[in-house]
Amino acid sequence: MGTSKSSSNTTSTQTQQTQFAPRSAQEQALLDQFQGLGCQQADTLSQLMSEYQSGRSPFALDPAASADVDAAYKGALDQLNMENRDYADYLAGGRGMRMSDTPVSEQAIQRASLGVGNLMSNKAMARLNLGLAGNQYRTNLGLMGAQALPSGSVAAFNPLFNERMQSGLTTMTGFQQGSGSMTQPVMQSILQGTQAYNNIAQGTASMMSAYGGMGK
Repeated sequence: MGTSKSSSNTTSTQTQQTQFAPRSAQEQALLDQFQGLGCQQADTLSQLMSEYQSGRSPFALDPAASADVDAAYKGALDQLNMENRDYADYLAGGRGMRMSDTPVSEQAIQRASLGVGNLMSNKAMARLNLGLAGNQYRTNLGLMGAQALPSGSVAAFNPLFNERMQSGLTTMTGFQQGSGSMTQPVMQSILQGTQAYNNIAQGTASMMSAYGGMGK
């Protein structure tokens, strides 16, 4: 005879929204400070990347430091030249010769060449060491500054921010709707209709019987 079938469909929609109080003047001022610092940190990183991509030597000295090294070694070179002249004069006097005489000048030139070469080598090494140290210092300082935050400002900002977040008001709205249907076999519908007809007929017969009894 078949079976009955039913189906239903329910749809619900829910929305949740949290509202926070506006920032206080103190919190906004600290936030502005962080944002300004962030822009400076981004500029620092951009400058470091530009220097790296430019192919600039990590041993290069900046002009001011280079001038200081030149000035320091110029004084040392002047001192060395003076000592070389004194040495040549000493040689010439001890031999009864002039400084321009070959035996004196040759020995003095050899001594001077060794001294000047050693001085220039020391100067070159000093420039390389100072240049590398200075570039490493600037790079490390820039990287540290690019990821640092002032601890005092952070300590003042966090309580203000957390308190405002905890005091937020959350509201929820939504609705639900549904629909359903039911189907049953034809024979079951016929039987239900027949049953209803029989019930009506029985009721009518009862009424007629009762009416006939009253007529007697």
